[in-house]
Amino acid sequence: MGKNVVLLPYQIEAIEGINKSKYSILLWARQTGKSFLVSYYAFIKAIEKSKSLTVVVSASERQSIEVLRKVKVHLELAKYLDNEIFEDSKISMHGIELQNGSRIISVPANPDTIRGFSADLLILDEFAFMPFQSGIWKAAFPMITRKKDSKVL
Repeated sequence: MGKNVVLLPYQIEAIEGINKSKYSILLWARQTGKSFLVSYYAFIKAIEKSKSLTVVVSASERQSIEVLRKVKVHLELAKYLDNEIFEDSKISMHGIELQNGSRIISVPANPDTIRGFSADLLILDEFAFMPFQSGIWKAAFPMITRKKDSKVL
């Protein structure tokens, strides 16, 4: 992923672990940079793989938008560093589409809102606090089984 100037050492170690596994769970204390890390990871994966889809599912719509706002921070920094590559990126409240066709979308934790996607990366942000966990997992599982290299974080 190139030279890192954004992440702390424990976050870099987490990314190394995430890269080795299809399923990853981060069990960290509050306010330790989990959302920043997963938003960075989503952004980097969207850059690396054209036409990929990342779906961010959070306990509420507000929280899913907040994770997406962190992705937008990474996008703005990337634009600042090399604006030509990200010049035509499309940004909305619930999604980002990069020039390479990759998308990162955010949805609230509701089995009905997450069905129908085939994701390259599924982020279940704060899954322990989501209502309807069983229904969400049943709706999400097919999303990440369609592609061999899909990941759940």
